Amino acid sequence: MLLRAVPLSRIQLARYLRRTMSGVEWDLWSCLRARRLDGFKFRRKALVGPFIVDFVCLSARVVVEIDGEPFGGGAAGDGGRLQWLESHSFRVVRFTSLDVSQRIDYVLGVVSAELAGRPVFLPERGSFRGRPALPRRPEARAP
Repeated sequence: MLLRAVPLSRIQLARYLRRTMSGVEWDLWSCLRARRLDGFKFRRKALVGPFIVDFVCLSARVVVEIDGEPFGGGAAGDGGRLQWLESHSFRVVRFTSLDVSQRIDYVLGVVSAELAGRPVFLPERGSFRGRPALPRRPEARAP
């Protein structure tokens, strides 16, 4: 019996990447999760448009990427990705895995400064994750 690899959907791929994060990614995630960095909410291995990014703060529109090799081909090969993210008002901050493993305070300082320097995107009142709110039913008035 021949087993064929079934292509994963983007959602399934993001879930798989969350389960198989590297140690360096886990180290940074432990500092970003649960609003630990200046009260901003981050997501890990999140879908942003057609891409899966390492970490994203949607309210401040900041993407944090970790490149595997210092000065490697990771950043050079994704010019279209960077261009798409920036055209949709995302600011991409990129670090090497050595920066995260050896200078985590520096990394958190840079991300914190980026968060402080950007206006916070607040969706319309009553909206959920930037989507329009459902119309409310008229409330019954007391006679």
